[in-house]
Amino acid sequence: MGICGFIPYDGMGIEESKTNSTGTIVQVYVRPAFRSRKTGLGLVRAVVWEALRIERIRRIILGVRRANSHASANSHATQVNREAGFRVISSAPGDDDTSQQGLWMILDSDG
Repeated sequence: MGICGFIPYDGMGIEESKTNSTGTIVQVYVRPAFRSRKTGLGLVRAVVWEALRIERIRRIILGVRRANSHASANSHATQVNREAGFRVISSAPGDDDTSQQGLWMILDSDG
């Protein structure tokens, strides 16, 4: 059906005091035959639930690729992540940006 993973930010050479309660959702992909069935939402929600079971995790971030976000806070991928509890925290600059990231989203476990 699809895949979705989570990576906690520890031991990654990032200042531990700023990141030890944070992780990121990676590789959200749903096979075409399972799209439009809320499969992506189910995958993201399941990963969020499992990630928040890690005692120290309080914040989860994810990036929506430019190709999936169309640099829009109203795209399907963005709406799915909003339904899972995420909110947009930043978007990539205009079309001249070479980054593949379109939007960054965050979920805080305490609100």
